[in-house]
Amino acid sequence: MESFSKKNQTFKLEYEILTASGKRKWVIEIGKCIFNKDDEIEALEGIILDINNRKKAEQLIMYNYEHDSFTGLYSRSYLDNLLIHDHNKQKFIKRAFMSINLSTVQALSLTYGYNYTQEFIKNIAIVLNKYSTENYILTRSFENRFVYYIKGYKDKDELMKFSQQIANDLKQILASERIGASIGIFEINSDQELDLNQLSKKVLITSEKAIELEENEIGICYYDKKIEQEIEQEEIIKRELTNITSLTEYEGLYLQYQPIFDLKTNKISGFEALARLNTRELGQIPPAIFIPLAEQTKLIVLLGWIITSKAFDFFNRLKSLGFNNTNISINFSIIQLMKDDFIDKLSEMINIMQIDPHNIGIEITESVFTSGYDDINIIMKHLKNL
Repeated sequence: MESFSKKNQTFKLEYEILTASGKRKWVIEIGKCIFNKDDEIEALEGIILDINNRKKAEQLIMYNYEHDSFTGLYSRSYLDNLLIHDHNKQKFIKRAFMSINLSTVQALSLTYGYNYTQEFIKNIAIVLNKYSTENYILTRSFENRFVYYIKGYKDKDELMKFSQQIANDLKQILASERIGASIGIFEINSDQELDLNQLSKKVLITSEKAIELEENEIGICYYDKKIEQEIEQEEIIKRELTNITSLTEYEGLYLQYQPIFDLKTNKISGFEALARLNTRELGQIPPAIFIPLAEQTKLIVLLGWIITSKAFDFFNRLKSLGFNNTNISINFSIIQLMKDDFIDKLSEMINIMQIDPHNIGIEITESVFTSGYDDINIIMKHLKNL
């Protein structure tokens, strides 16, 4: 009571009591100290109010904030706050993330519907929660991703053994649906400044890399220097692509033209325009690397029009040299092809550059045909008519 011992100073306390009936109840006490002639506290006076309903509402709000409403597991918000607390109070204890990426379950929604997929996710949460302990804290960080926050483990082998145990349990569930998953492991460096966005990004990237390891199985990937270098290289490539699509004076993007040979006439009948990227820092980058990155960043649309313009320019140079019966074939990303203004923009470019549409071939990747057949067929019909 020393902090309330000044005259005329009131105090306010919230605490839980046990009622005569044996029930617990929250109350708030507001009062002040009564002093005797020697300025000593001889009594307290005030009122006690029942705040049980308010406390229940506060606790419900806090529970909803800290828990995923669908699975009942801890939420991303809870995990972020826990990370901040542990980084300040327990930063020298070994800590790691183990991310279970279930993005492939989206295929189930296309076949069976959203509700079926959500029930499937809930069943997986039940399986994973069996391994949740004080030091293996399970959270649902995103719709199709779970994360174990692991503290006080012995070494990397313990993390790998635990990941394999989880993978073995999940295989039995996922095999029946013929879908895969991935597990990414990331150890937190206590010596570095805590950056929640970077942590989340690295964990996600690691689990995405694991998807590439196994098809229709559960790949396990451990974050290491190699992955870190790949991330740095991807950032460099993204910057280079941004420079190109910003129309800066940079010639890192160029086209090579693969001849198409007609065996009947024994002559070249056309060329396929193949995009190539030469970066200042990394040198030549294969299309299999920079094209997916361009699609991820949505730069592929602007990049596609630059490639088309370059290919048409090459075609016109051929015509000026007297090669009038030559065709030019161009690769388009499905992302660009499905844009509402694709047909109009292509037609406009054909007219401006005075290209005969009969001499244009368009190629798209096979992955295009995994979904959206009707929309694709409509676009293809327009292109064929053009």
